[in-house]
Amino acid sequence: MSLFVDSFKEMLEGRVLNIGCFGSTMYDHLYQYSLSGKFYLEGLDIVASIPDKNVRKGDALQMNFKKKFNFIIAGELIEHFTLKQAKTFFARCSDALTKDGTLIMSTPNKKAWSNRLFHKFDTACPKEYSGHQKVYFKRELVEFLRSNNFNTEKAYLLPYDVFSSPNKKAWVYFLRKKIDTVLGLFGLNNLKEQMVVVCTKVATGKNKL
Repeated sequence: MSLFVDSFKEMLEGRVLNIGCFGSTMYDHLYQYSLSGKFYLEGLDIVASIPDKNVRKGDALQMNFKKKFNFIIAGELIEHFTLKQAKTFFARCSDALTKDGTLIMSTPNKKAWSNRLFHKFDTACPKEYSGHQKVYFKRELVEFLRSNNFNTEKAYLLPYDVFSSPNKKAWVYFLRKKIDTVLGLFGLNNLKEQMVVVCTKVATGKNKL
């Protein structure tokens, strides 16, 4: 599995929701892992449903579930939202989570070496999905989460791999991993490409927007 999935898979339990999962190899691995019975996995994506794998079609900004989730996972999603949409997204996640629920996200690091050189995250616009609306620095994202009733428990940086940036050749991920390893050796972890945050919601009652 990817470093992203490995960084949190052992903590999953209860009911887990993966948002933005259609076409994601990460969801396939999580689904197979869920078959052990440790947790129940559902998926939500605006593109399409996958009935035989518990994925339903729906908008993350309008999601409304009858049962609460212990964990919500949103990989490479928030950068496709404007700030206003991101606030709505956090409110909907808070409503969908249990009292002590956890939100796990990954998103591009605006300070990453590749973005500083090429501004590739600032301007990314994949053909099949909406382009990036807002890219964050780590401290900026942690503060934004705090202002939207989520306390960050962990925030760290990882290299990109096929789970978070698919449809590229294998040597691309090999090179990126090597570059990030060298950055770590020189104490430049803040220049790594993928940002991961694990945060818990602050109880505020039902969110009204």
